Amino acid sequence: MVLHHASTCIAFSGGYFMNIASIGLMVSILMDFCNLWVHYAKAFSGTTYTKTCYVFGGGMWIFWMYTRLICFPIVFAHSLFYQDYLVPGVSGSSQQTVFNILGVICLIILVLSIWWAYLITIMLYKAIKTGE
Repeated sequence: MVLHHASTCIAFSGGYFMNIASIGLMVSILMDFCNLWVHYAKAFSGTTYTKTCYVFGGGMWIFWMYTRLICFPIVFAHSLFYQDYLVPGVSGSSQQTVFNILGVICLIILVLSIWWAYLITIMLYKAIKTGE
């Protein structure tokens, strides 16, 4: 979890400092959208509204899969392979190295998202199977 938060902070601040808004926005919007569903599910978990907690948990899983496994790779590939040609002074300069480092950090975030999607799917399957 520390690796995820460190990578997210570096990618967000690196995109901000290099004036490349697509990386910072990609990380902040796509990564944090499904966190809303997690907090709503946690808010209803200890109450008598267990069905509401299940709805928010299922919504978190759906939005996790969509934002982190579909949208994030598309925007990531666009930013890495197309954005550096649009930003003046990035291609062929020392900023290219920093841009590539941000690409590697976003790749780490993507691999962690795939692993967590697998773990969340297993956890959801067990919860549905046992009824808890």
